[in-house]
Amino acid sequence: MTLIDYTIFALYMAVIIGIGIYFFKKNKNHEDYYVGGRDISSTHVGLFIAATDVGGGFSIGLGGVGYAIGLSGSWLLFTGLVGAWLSAVMSTADSCLMAAPGNFVNDLLEKMSFTRAQRERLEATKATTGGSGNPWKTKTHVLISQLVTLLIGAIAIVLALHFTTVLGGILHAYAFMVSGLTIPTLGAFFWKCSSAPGALAAMLAGGGLTLFILLTGIEPPFGLAPSFYGILLSAIVFIPISLLLPGKKS
Repeated sequence: MTLIDYTIFALYMAVIIGIGIYFFKKNKNHEDYYVGGRDISSTHVGLFIAATDVGGGFSIGLGGVGYAIGLSGSWLLFTGLVGAWLSAVMSTADSCLMAAPGNFVNDLLEKMSFTRAQRERLEATKATTGGSGNPWKTKTHVLISQLVTLLIGAIAIVLALHFTTVLGGILHAYAFMVSGLTIPTLGAFFWKCSSAPGALAAMLAGGGLTLFILLTGIEPPFGLAPSFYGILLSAIVFIPISLLLPGKKS
């Protein structure tokens, strides 16, 4: 890298940090932090979703595919370039980074902090007062979310250092996601006995096994993809735990 490269990078980071500090001071509750106070138009939401979905994968990942396999990958590469207009790598990274702590704090920590009766009373308070009625829905909630975001971001950096190409990181991420989410998603739609505890266990088991195989370089039996074994373990875990711990439907 040359001096001009470092200068552009420094200016870019300064602008990003400045935007972050500006909106940090405007955050009053969890909705400001996660969804912009619900003051975003449907058009902008649609553009953000498209950019998040195709940003890193299409604008950089598929460029790597074209370079690696040449003309045979051009059909995928050029469709990717079309998507690389509405998109950006930063959009994919920051959206995923926000989603992870959001799920952890809102769906796990918060629900584990209150019994079902307490949650019902909090919702009743919200209905009568017009407020959230929930001590989690405060700046304290935002602070916890930011700390979890920092922790998950640090873990992501450590994992990213394991890869030598962007494409490799993207493929591992998608393998982890598919292995963990396939069975719980199908169960939620088509199996009435599916439960949240079963889904959580299946996601951790399936995604964890696939990631373990990929990172350790173990050769899976019969030449099948690591995702196959992750999905298989996810199903093995999901069914019995959903039956033993029915809980709330996932």
